[in-house]
Amino acid sequence: GSWRLYVTFLGLIHRSVQGLVKIIPGLLKRVNRLEGDLGRRNFREKLLWMLLIVSWIVMYLFK
Repeated sequence: GSWRLYVTFLGLIHRSVQGLVKIIPGLLKRVNRLEGDLGRRNFREKLLWMLLIVSWIVMYLFK
């Protein structure tokens, strides 16, 4: 009767959760990798701006 339906439903939920447990670490790794790439890109951009400004100052001082 209804208890079989309930057990089947619990089994489906259990399998769904197992699937999520496999998927979530992969997504977390991907998000962490993308955030790392973004951080490096931002750092490079700031470094380039700093070098550009320093070069302008040096050119101004030694013209």
